[in-house]
Amino acid sequence: MRLSKLMAILDTSRIKRIIKSYYENSTRADRFQSLYIVMYTYKIFRLIVIIFMITYFIGCFWWLLARYVNTEKDIAEGNTFIKYF
Repeated sequence: MRLSKLMAILDTSRIKRIIKSYYENSTRADRFQSLYIVMYTYKIFRLIVIIFMITYFIGCFWWLLARYVNTEKDIAEGNTFIKYF
């Protein structure tokens, strides 16, 4: 999935419009309560997705760092970056 599509999915204003159109025919109190619950659930889901993305990119950076910091001599002796950190 491309990053631009992911950002479109995480756009809160777009989700809010979709939810408002879904609850268009309901009463005002039901609509506000439902909108409130759904928006906070969506914000929590969005936070979890962002945390996973950040963790993934940190893991990729760590893998690259560990791969390119070790020399052939260090690997042969067993003194690798992973062993000490």
